[in-house]
Amino acid sequence: MPTGIIVNNTLVFDDGDGNIYGVTHYNGKILWKFSYDGSGNMASLDYYKGIVISGFSQSYPVNTSALVGVYIRNGSLAWIIKLPFAVTSSVGDVVPAVYNGYLVDGFLGYATGHGPYLSNIDAREVLLIANATTGKILVLENVTDKTTHPSGTNNGYNPIVVNGTIYLPTIAGTVEAFNLQGKLLWTSSVISSTVIQSAPIFYNGYLIVTTGPNIAVLNSSNGKLVNIYHTPFIIRQQPIIVGQTLIETTSTNWVFAVPVYSTIHGSEVPPLNVSNSSTVCMFFS
Repeated sequence: MPTGIIVNNTLVFDDGDGNIYGVTHYNGKILWKFSYDGSGNMASLDYYKGIVISGFSQSYPVNTSALVGVYIRNGSLAWIIKLPFAVTSSVGDVVPAVYNGYLVDGFLGYATGHGPYLSNIDAREVLLIANATTGKILVLENVTDKTTHPSGTNNGYNPIVVNGTIYLPTIAGTVEAFNLQGKLLWTSSVISSTVIQSAPIFYNGYLIVTTGPNIAVLNSSNGKLVNIYHTPFIIRQQPIIVGQTLIETTSTNWVFAVPVYSTIHGSEVPPLNVSNSSTVCMFFS
């Protein structure tokens, strides 16, 4: 699942089982290996001024979830942010955002206590802002007033930071905007009946947000809904924009591309005109 990074001829990737590797990108020679407690680390890596940043999740038998910064030159530990109240795989599933020395992350944390007690497993969404060089926590606060039952996997909420503004999808089916001091700037209307996890895309003053079968377009300055673009797919990933085209994968084995203009101003994906075909096998004796 994780996407690696290449910095100064070093390919760095994590393997989902608590390890980060530094490899010479042109011949595969392993330069170093960093391990953290056998924890799951499924999210893509981030990087800031010589430090590779990864999220780790481990709930059983002891919750050792953490954000870890590792020096790319030799794989040694730069800093660690321990998050013992994080829920299941949340920290290891989030792709953190880095902006101008700030590290931003969004994940689930237990509403009360530090562990998965069967009497109370309600979870709250948490916004974390830290110093990307030192790992010092600057902001740690709850997002929305909602609690949710953790699904067990993929409980991360991926932020982006654009021009000093954090845009964060939420468990309430909204997007919230914060400044880098953690002050809430605006909350969108509810644009999804379920949680939103994929990071929005910023495009010419718009936020493009995937919400299951739909793509919501918001005004990035105030969160007002601009358009809902309907698709016949189930979408859980962040799309990419190449030129004037939005490209997205789906959970049902489709990849589709539409003009960005259509997502902002149109209503739905045109009919696919795909014919169903079947193969009949006949056996003769």
